[in-house]
Amino acid sequence: MRSLALSLRSSLRRLALAAAPLCLASALHAQAPLQEWTFDTPGAGTLASFGWSGWGALGNEAAVNYSGTLSFHSTQPRLGRIKNIKGVDGTTVLAASSGSGEVAKNRFVATVAFQKLSLSDDRLGTVSWSQATTSPDGAVRLLVRANDKWYASARSFKNPAVSGVTVVTNAEIFSLDLAGAEGLGSTRWFPISFGDHQPIDRAAALVAQPLGRTITGVGFLVEFTGTHDRRVYIDNVIISTSIP
Repeated sequence: MRSLALSLRSSLRRLALAAAPLCLASALHAQAPLQEWTFDTPGAGTLASFGWSGWGALGNEAAVNYSGTLSFHSTQPRLGRIKNIKGVDGTTVLAASSGSGEVAKNRFVATVAFQKLSLSDDRLGTVSWSQATTSPDGAVRLLVRANDKWYASARSFKNPAVSGVTVVTNAEIFSLDLAGAEGLGSTRWFPISFGDHQPIDRAAALVAQPLGRTITGVGFLVEFTGTHDRRVYIDNVIISTSIP
């Protein structure tokens, strides 16, 4: 009987050791991002060069499309990968810069579209990103595209400490769980519209109905109360699964 018990324990141990690599591989696969953007290609780059689109506006004025253009002058509004602005690791980041003077902008939108991601089929979970701002009035809202319309998160994300201008400092990791209490199943979203020759218009009232269960894009709404040389830096945007 004792010999049988020892044999059984030995067999179970071999089975567990054989299964361990498979379990580890499954766990690593489950935690892999659904989508990820790092913006770390060397040098300057327009939004279009890495598959994004964007606009900037002053208040309720008609927006300017910055998807395919990026000025080399710091006094001009800029939205993209600015060559001389680096993260702490020395790589470039997504920057929204207000510019200064009469041409300055205080609202920016940067977005990217992709194939549908679902709460159920893809176990869509959290959107996270690294964020820094050079002025305390800089605020960011997460954007999602659901049912071919864009929405801005009710929550506004602000950094508790400001960043350096050309080297990103005091960056914070922010996130919003699309499967959680403020996610797609909630009404914690503002309708927002933007595009060529129209204002960046965030509605005053939240949506009346939840957004649903799928998205086909994400992005960011950057808002400043001032207009002189304000900047927000965003990096390492990750859409994760809800599987632990």
